[in-house]
Amino acid sequence: MNDKNNENQFVFSASEIRQAGTYSAELNILPSEFADAFPGRDVLKKLSASLEFNAAGDEILLNGKISASLALDCSRCGKSIIKSFSDVFDESFPYSVEYINVRENIRETVSLMEPMKVLCSEKCKGRCPHCGKDLNEGKCSCVQENFSPFAALKNFRPGKKMI
Repeated sequence: MNDKNNENQFVFSASEIRQAGTYSAELNILPSEFADAFPGRDVLKKLSASLEFNAAGDEILLNGKISASLALDCSRCGKSIIKSFSDVFDESFPYSVEYINVRENIRETVSLMEPMKVLCSEKCKGRCPHCGKDLNEGKCSCVQENFSPFAALKNFRPGKKMI
């Protein structure tokens, strides 16, 4: 359909899609193309997209699936891990367009893939808040205090003035 070098691999001819009625594309994308979608270090490790175009009525419909591998840090222990994620998106374009550029659709989907909280495993024990030892590797020698956020209410008596 079109020459898929790095510059135009995201651009598709709408007239060719309309003529064929449907078109599928598999893109293996260099992570550097969307490295700026994540703040900080080199997060995006692998990226691919499956695209399905359909000419329907007075519009062209796009269904896309994005698969990515992200280098992240565990929220509990801080260990660096690589996790795979996938997400889907859909978009419609007016039948009259000449070209369809999917770069921003992919960028938006990729940038929303990073989860709020990442765990190296569901059983991750995290780090000791006192000495910083990774508790997945064994217990530390710190004395663990039973802290309760309600301890300040221990002496609270209704009707008694607190100073």
